[in-house]
Amino acid sequence: MDIFTRLENLSNKGIIIDVVAINQEENGYGLQVELGDVPLITYTVEVMNNKLDDMLYQESCDSFKEALEAGVKWAEGYNK
Repeated sequence: MDIFTRLENLSNKGIIIDVVAINQEENGYGLQVELGDVPLITYTVEVMNNKLDDMLYQESCDSFKEALEAGVKWAEGYNK
């Protein structure tokens, strides 16, 4: 099953997954970005209920793909 079908299945169960890009220079980590310790852009996955008022899980990742996969994996385990 592809990730989009998995996201849709979770949505039908009341679980919403959002991935947000975060600029780490603007987030106060300019020196770490300059030194190469932190990427300029990271991605935070947020797993919420369908009312968007209850944050169930958050994780910061270095890539969009990694963040999306982490959120889906967590949400699928949460729903079991």
